[in-house]
Amino acid sequence: DGRKVLRRYRRLSETFKKFEVLWHKQWVTVAHTARQGLQATLLIQDPSNKSDLYVNFDRNVIQLCREAYHMERLGLVVPDAAKSIALHEKILLRHYDALSLLLKERFRVLGKIPELLQPIMKPFTDLLARKVSPGLTTLTWSSLNVDHFLRTLFKLLSQLEETVDAAIDILSVRIKRNIMAISNTCFVYLPSVEKAAEPSTTGVEDEDADVKVEPEVVYSPTIEEFTTLQTKHVSVAAEKVRLLSQRVELATSDLTDMVSSKYSIKANLKAKNAIDDLHEFIHEQIGAAVFLATERSLTAMSFRLPPLIGQRRAVSTSTVTDGTVFVAAPLFRVQVELSVPTIKMHPGWDKIYSAINDTVQSILDVASHIPQWESMDTDIGTARSVVSPHPRTLRSVSPSTATLANARAGVISSCENIHNFTGVISFAHTIVRSRHMLKL
Repeated sequence: DGRKVLRRYRRLSETFKKFEVLWHKQWVTVAHTARQGLQATLLIQDPSNKSDLYVNFDRNVIQLCREAYHMERLGLVVPDAAKSIALHEKILLRHYDALSLLLKERFRVLGKIPELLQPIMKPFTDLLARKVSPGLTTLTWSSLNVDHFLRTLFKLLSQLEETVDAAIDILSVRIKRNIMAISNTCFVYLPSVEKAAEPSTTGVEDEDADVKVEPEVVYSPTIEEFTTLQTKHVSVAAEKVRLLSQRVELATSDLTDMVSSKYSIKANLKAKNAIDDLHEFIHEQIGAAVFLATERSLTAMSFRLPPLIGQRRAVSTSTVTDGTVFVAAPLFRVQVELSVPTIKMHPGWDKIYSAINDTVQSILDVASHIPQWESMDTDIGTARSVVSPHPRTLRSVSPSTATLANARAGVISSCENIHNFTGVISFAHTIVRSRHMLKL
């Protein structure tokens, strides 16, 4: 039995040796061809999307380096090609990690560029693409200037990210915030909201109970006071919008100058159209913000118009957490006196009409006080206002003299009898509806 086991052991040993020799010969053949894999380019493009790049590295090369190390320890023959690759194992791994990080940073930095700034950043991104192109065409894993290639790209990415961050700060803090401030500006003087009713002390809420509003606590100026306050308010608002527009213009110039300073003369010539388009776009955004502020001001004014005829229940109210009800004060107050068999208003209708019309016109005229940017091209028209010809369009939808005259006739007819006082309310809603005809 012992001899039988020994014979089997020897046959198995010879089989293992044959397999080892055969496997070693095949490994030597693969090792000779593996060096050719180092002649591949560092990067490759996605065929479906050329903007996506990937590291062109075969992980089997690292496996070959480890195998060569263990083969040498076992005393087996290691070809010179495998030894050469094994000697550069750390360098290959370092280049692979650096290239992987480079592509991640490239994707992150390019993704930070806002869509609005992409056109003026195109010379920078084109320069980055040109610096990356050697990694797609000429540089291989056996090249000697891979470290220089990596340093150049990391430095360029750092400059690009610094420029993008500075541009985003200017865009968000100095441009968008000021444009938002313009759109939130109110062009009409709105009397302050005064406390109208105290919360119930019974602790029981009654939805059917009427809220008692004391008229004397709701402040409303006279027509003369309102006209004076509106003149001052709209003057201050127009000056505020003008200053904000100048700040946006200065911020836009700073943004484009900052970006242009990174470019060469040739790149600046290519980016000139994109820079002009950016100035024009932001300029149009200011006009849109003014239109929005005008629409909001007219809407806010329309909510205050019903009380000027005497219908207090139409005033908008709001309730805070403690149950206190607040009532928005009317634009101005008028007196309605019963003079049997008619009703008289003091001041008269002509004065009311004049006050409303002057207020609307002052709101619409705010935009015409905003000057054209000095940085805009002369062919755009430096003497043209920001919103031209929109003010004419706004005036075309405002209530005409004939429409208000018809409304006035209806009010006079309704006031001939005290029972027809609802005609006055109808007049107020006619004015509100006419204001809602405004579509920016």
